[in-house]
Amino acid sequence: MPWCPRCDEVFPDGTACPRCSTRLVDRDRGSIPEELQGIPDFPTIKVSRRDRRALERLSGPKAPSSRVLALAIAALVFAVGFLAGRIGSLEPAGPSVRALPPAEGLGPFDVEGSAVYLLWTNEPLATMAVHDVYSGDVVPRARLSPPFAATGDTRTQVTAHAGSVALVVAEDDASFVTFSPLGKPPHGWVTGVEAAWAAPDVLLVREADDTVVEWSVRAGRVRSSRWGHAERLFQTPNGAIALRSGRLVPGDDAAARGLPVPDGARVLATDGERALVDNDGVALWDGATFKRVQLQGFEAVGGTFEAGGDRVALVVRAGRDLTVAVIDARGDAALKPLGAHAGGCAPTVSWDLSGRWLYVGAGDGMVRAVETAGGHVEPIRTKSVGCGLAWID
Repeated sequence: MPWCPRCDEVFPDGTACPRCSTRLVDRDRGSIPEELQGIPDFPTIKVSRRDRRALERLSGPKAPSSRVLALAIAALVFAVGFLAGRIGSLEPAGPSVRALPPAEGLGPFDVEGSAVYLLWTNEPLATMAVHDVYSGDVVPRARLSPPFAATGDTRTQVTAHAGSVALVVAEDDASFVTFSPLGKPPHGWVTGVEAAWAAPDVLLVREADDTVVEWSVRAGRVRSSRWGHAERLFQTPNGAIALRSGRLVPGDDAAARGLPVPDGARVLATDGERALVDNDGVALWDGATFKRVQLQGFEAVGGTFEAGGDRVALVVRAGRDLTVAVIDARGDAALKPLGAHAGGCAPTVSWDLSGRWLYVGAGDGMVRAVETAGGHVEPIRTKSVGCGLAWID
């Protein structure tokens, strides 16, 4: 009887299974062994040791990708570098430059840059401090032994130009200068009552007898030479300006004709081409004409021209109350009361590079940030000494 070995059913008719098309066999004739052929053994294959290891790796867990490995290696290198930096930052005993306590920051405001001033520390040291006004971080630019014991009558001046900073410290009849050129070690103390940078590596220092000495720091050497005489030194964004024999001359060209100063006028600020003078009243002077500034009832103290602009910032006082006047090229003044009182030193004012903020040192341990186009006056508590204040970016 025809039988399907796959479906295990009998089909009387035909030679193939009508369901799976498998060939039918005659079960009654015992033809199963004839029809079902044995399967020969598979041949043996030799596999090399390297191929076996490759097969074992394929059958094992998946290895991490090259990106994951690269990230892991970078994290390890960063961690090792960080630990090495921390260990390397541990300073040996003795004189060193260490971090200073942070001050208040002006994070909510659009400010950028740093104020430079003097502070006394407990070592005791005279520290030229750089104060980032946005974050409040205070770091030492230079630390030196003070030239005299600190008292409440210390007077300071700070000048900055292209990242170089000079500091004048005075008390009674003693006055000394230290300076820190950009990227070079600080130098001090030298005798002097005023200082202004003619170039980032050339500083003019006026002594008490009006002799001006030029200090240069070049090729790793500090040299001094006689520059001449001057009654005043002014720091401008373009370099030093000296007042000598009634003219304002550039510090890098003592023989220049310069800007003549009207007889009897007191120079409050200059940029070399113009001057803000007090000549029976405050006025802008360009060498030919006056533009009077309406500041009745105020006494002018000192000011500075805006870097790359036409405005002048002038600190004035009425009694003991201090105010900043922002004067434009027409002579119009916008007054901004500081909420501070005059002390024993002359208040100083500095522009930031944006022209949006002024910074004032009044000698009361505060730095005041003054918005030039608005009404914000933000006091920042510091440990500064005197009124000296400059701005660097």
